[in-house]
Amino acid sequence: IPYLLLIFIFSGTMNVGLAATAGEKERGGLVSLLVNQVSRTSIALGKVLYILIAGSLNTFSSFIGLLIAFNLPGALPINMRGHITIGSSMALMVVLLATAILAASIIVFLGSLARNIKEAGGYIMPAYIVAIVIGVATMSMESTKNLAIFLIPFANMVFAMKGIIMSQLSIPAFLITIGVNLFLTLLVVYAIAKLFNSEKIMNANS
Repeated sequence: IPYLLLIFIFSGTMNVGLAATAGEKERGGLVSLLVNQVSRTSIALGKVLYILIAGSLNTFSSFIGLLIAFNLPGALPINMRGHITIGSSMALMVVLLATAILAASIIVFLGSLARNIKEAGGYIMPAYIVAIVIGVATMSMESTKNLAIFLIPFANMVFAMKGIIMSQLSIPAFLITIGVNLFLTLLVVYAIAKLFNSEKIMNANS
């Protein structure tokens, strides 16, 4: 389940992110937007916020589907029934959202570097493949108490979700997962703002 949700987080955000960044460049709309009397940082943050909201809504819908699936008769083994409480559901949602905004910020950054949607797809695909590889590599692994694992982006989401579902996730591991993903998101958003304030964002249209 964590592996599939990781795929959904990327795939659900990718189309919107590409259209709002490389797609707008390809149509020539970004040039007109940047020459207006509006702070480029504001434009960058607006795009990031738009993609983050779209990614969060996609993640929320996946989360609702997950809760429905958990409550279906026979969906969970007998030894896991009762593990999905209101508290664990909220923890799952926080982990998913922290991962979703990180994925969305990465997509916005890579899409902003590209001149068109095709090129942006080439930039984003390696990140997408890395996420898939992480999901596949950790799919059969049990939850872990090794805190170092939770420092690895995307892998921390998989192990955090497994720990929450199995009622084995420690508070430090949960906080590390959220903290790492939010910190990396801030770094990527800062890089996006710097990119929009440089002439590289304009040169990519030529």
